[in-house]
Amino acid sequence: MGAGGALNRNPINVEKLALIDDATRAACDSLDGVADGIINDPRACTGDHFSAQDLICSTDNTEQCLTRAEADTLEKLYDGPVLKDGTRLSWGLAKGAENAGDWEYWLFGDESEGGAPMNEQMGRGGLARVMGDPEIDFASFDLESNWHRIEQASRSRDVRDTDLTAFRQSGGKLVIYQGWNDAIVRPMVTIEYVEEVRENTPDTEDFMRLYMMPGVAHCGRGPGPDDAPFLEAVVNWVESDSPPHELIATKHSEAGEALMTRPLCPYPEAARYRGQGSIVKASNFRCRE
Repeated sequence: MGAGGALNRNPINVEKLALIDDATRAACDSLDGVADGIINDPRACTGDHFSAQDLICSTDNTEQCLTRAEADTLEKLYDGPVLKDGTRLSWGLAKGAENAGDWEYWLFGDESEGGAPMNEQMGRGGLARVMGDPEIDFASFDLESNWHRIEQASRSRDVRDTDLTAFRQSGGKLVIYQGWNDAIVRPMVTIEYVEEVRENTPDTEDFMRLYMMPGVAHCGRGPGPDDAPFLEAVVNWVESDSPPHELIATKHSEAGEALMTRPLCPYPEAARYRGQGSIVKASNFRCRE
């Protein structure tokens, strides 16, 4: 079942995103040893720590809890699209920053953008082309019976080539960054691709880096530091043969003030707190697996 379909059938009240966000970060923020409002690696936020079922209402007052239908929809958003036989078609959303990130924009709709969720506005045209039906109803689309056609279209549209030998031999350098709380480019899709490249291409450390950005949504926003020198890193690598390692990311206020700095680390390394000093200063963290 597709997560978007679940939202259409059993919608979550958008006003409850803050409730969900507070609950996931309360349960999983400190798993990395520091309470900073950021889930460092959402994969650690398993059902043992937080489940949507934990928020189901125990009374008739549903303002500060989820109905059972809302909780089921939330679990489907985290799980991603899965067929009835258990086949996973793709990955779901990461826990954390449900409200502080960009769920509302991509999944729930923004009146400034016409009301419909942005993923629906962008996806409707692509789905119409794939299915050959310009009038197709995005909301009622049956993924279960049509996923083979989606898969077929994906082969010519998505990044599938994991043998980058020719790119490496040409002298190319690749720096990839991915927000852990990106609601449209799912983080596990990017990680899965990079891991497959490492399996199929020799000497990936000579030309490729992946930087996961905790608490960061699509291309920025969210509670995590989202301003990092990626362009400078790839330019130095190409022009000066200086491969990047730790990059310092900054979180700015709306006025431009630096609120927090944090090292970004080449995956699978992650920033770990040294155990002392300010948690908003990058110097008090180090990269390690």
